[in-house]
Amino acid sequence: MILATGVTVPFKKDADKSIDREVALTAAKASASHNLFETIKMIRMNSRSMIETLNGENEGVPLKLDALVRNAKITKQKYLSDGTLEITMELSMLGGFAQLVLPPEIKQLETIKQVETSGTDSSHSLNGTHITTEKEKIYTGLIVDTKGLDVQAAMVPKLLDENGKEVYGPTFVTREFAVQSGMCGYMTDMDVAQNSDRVGPHPLVVKGLSTEGPGKSNIIIGNADTAKLRGASEHLRFLRECRVIIVFSRD
Repeated sequence: MILATGVTVPFKKDADKSIDREVALTAAKASASHNLFETIKMIRMNSRSMIETLNGENEGVPLKLDALVRNAKITKQKYLSDGTLEITMELSMLGGFAQLVLPPEIKQLETIKQVETSGTDSSHSLNGTHITTEKEKIYTGLIVDTKGLDVQAAMVPKLLDENGKEVYGPTFVTREFAVQSGMCGYMTDMDVAQNSDRVGPHPLVVKGLSTEGPGKSNIIIGNADTAKLRGASEHLRFLRECRVIIVFSRD
């Protein structure tokens, strides 16, 4: 959620309170809307640009953003003792907002059907007992542990291997899920992340090695970890559904 506050000047002592309150609400909403729009412009889109840059590249975006902001929900309205009115407005970063600002390279992709793997290639028996190997494990999500790194949240982050090749990014996800839940979740607690419905009961946990790009939102992970993500349709499936959480340190 994006939140912003708007404040008006106190009422005049001799003013018609019913009229003055209406004027104050209009002024407070205008103030909050302005602050909300300015906040939106400073949201990081990716490792190299803010939404403010997007506004300059696409003439239609500012007008549509302005319409979203004007219709933002008022979640708090408080009159102070001196007559000052303070309101808080909030706008979800998902849904219509995400649909508007997410880049066109995030497309609606076809659903991946899970393929049954052959037991002869991925498991064996020992005294009649089925043994599951590492190859047979099907991960339900991905958690990237970046504790200790200076990672900045972004709407379109990327994961890269040690050679700079993209492992997860806008071309890996389907737009429906990116709009509904964002490309990833950001959390500060590993225990909470591991128990999140977003990544399911058996997430793959990998360690972030460093960041890439001036915005520090692209994360480099080890080649051994990236090998676990490549070449398996069941893994591509959870990536397409944005079942990714980045655990980072709070500033």
